[in-house]
Amino acid sequence: MSPEKPASKEQLRLKDEVAIVTGGASGIGRGIALRFAQEGAKLAILDIDLPAAKRVVKQISQKDGQAQAFDVDVRQEALIGPVVDKVVKTWGQINILVNNVGITYPVSLLDTDAPDKWRGLIDTNLTSAFLVTQTVAKKMTESKWKGSIINITSVHSQIPDPKSSHYMAAKAGLVGATKCWALELAPYGIRVNAIAPGAIRNTGMNRDITDANDLQKAKELNIPLGRHGLPEEIADAAVFLATNGYITGQEVFIDGGFILTH
Repeated sequence: MSPEKPASKEQLRLKDEVAIVTGGASGIGRGIALRFAQEGAKLAILDIDLPAAKRVVKQISQKDGQAQAFDVDVRQEALIGPVVDKVVKTWGQINILVNNVGITYPVSLLDTDAPDKWRGLIDTNLTSAFLVTQTVAKKMTESKWKGSIINITSVHSQIPDPKSSHYMAAKAGLVGATKCWALELAPYGIRVNAIAPGAIRNTGMNRDITDANDLQKAKELNIPLGRHGLPEEIADAAVFLATNGYITGQEVFIDGGFILTH
């Protein structure tokens, strides 16, 4: 996990890098934004919860980091370009994109509103990543900025769950897109990878997991390492992928071994 004591300026692995994190106001996105800032990156936090995004910016600023919050629905194509332009105008480049936005809710084939629920989740979890990546990739290739794109998928890109066909389809689709984008952007020096979290505490996805029931819930889920993960552990993996120049097209599972037992 991230060390409590920040690294010296000479050791910062993302010094002067510019990163965009979608859904960076809470949960895993917030953890990644804070970790990137700790490593010297300048952060653009895109979220529909502007007050929460501003709180993350304030937290980064209090430690002498640089960050801005942007109120943008990344499902809306017309809204993405202007925000990306503002990021470039502010900091002059984009080096890292983290497509983190995601939601979940149960949907049965027998639900009368299943088509609307399907479209809503696919738009949020998959189409938004395409729209943001397309816009950022154009800027990066046109300006010859090398860098890293990281998509947040899930163990459920591989593991089915009842009433979750829409969620699995979106996450498996994002894995496929990751591999295709990795091939397409490799000639430009842009790497594309995915992180597949397991059950992570302190996020909107697992509200029922607390300090008190962590070990018991982990036992019920048959997680080999015997506990749930933390956003900081996903963030450490994101830093690794953002800084390793020879990894692309991969989905890295950060799940405590969950996928091994399911």
